Amino acid sequence: MFFNWYGFRSPEQPGGLLSYLSLFERERNAWQALELIPVLLTLVIVVTIGMALLRLSGLGWEPIAAAGVVVCALGGFAVLLILFRIVFPPDPGIELDGVRAEATLKVGIFLALAAGVGIAYGGYLAMREESISFGDLWASRH
Repeated sequence: MFFNWYGFRSPEQPGGLLSYLSLFERERNAWQALELIPVLLTLVIVVTIGMALLRLSGLGWEPIAAAGVVVCALGGFAVLLILFRIVFPPDPGIELDGVRAEATLKVGIFLALAAGVGIAYGGYLAMREESISFGDLWASRH
């Protein structure tokens, strides 16, 4: 989340708005460009690392929900949040001379997407190892 997720460009030719934008930072990471999503993604990371450490510790303590299910669900949630911000980038809020700057996607957002997919896949593999599926959870609740 500390790599640049967004850049900003002007729809007009260089020398217009871009010359003004050079006075400001043209690229932003998740923490600079977004408000709530970085906090939620940090929560996903903390829970994922916590579940991994719990499993590696061998203490034998089992959480209420299976660790694989929690990690898989949180990874899927992270992927959805990131995909939402890929499809709907934030408005940079920069307008000069009636021309509004546009947000462009940078490599950081795609690295975050790959990390989210990795978390979800790791949770899926843990579910398979625990012989648990989402269908089993649904059946046990009803």
